[in-house]
Amino acid sequence: MPRVTVQYEYEWIIYGGCQEFARRLLGGDDIGCGFTALIDANGYVIYFQSNELKEDIREELKRNYGVIFFDPFDGPVHTFISWNNCSRKMLERSLNISLESAGNDFFSDSKQVMY
Repeated sequence: MPRVTVQYEYEWIIYGGCQEFARRLLGGDDIGCGFTALIDANGYVIYFQSNELKEDIREELKRNYGVIFFDPFDGPVHTFISWNNCSRKMLERSLNISLESAGNDFFSDSKQVMY
């Protein structure tokens, strides 16, 4: 059974942003509505794919872009989200969220969180 790893408020805000992003583009935020999005330095989504990119492609692209991976594999019970090379600004713009209310939580540009 998956173990929840959420520690900070900003992680919940990102979760909500990913859910809304999936609802807008895929019509849902549960099983089968996962996505991978590539984000440029300004926070614009430059590539979107439903479900998961192949691991070798993700590794290559992570070097040059921010990557958000949303996988509601047991949604709404359990969801896995990771982001790599994504600043606060990039996540705020791409997911249309504000992380200001999270205060000075220990934000990380690359993280994996189980919800």
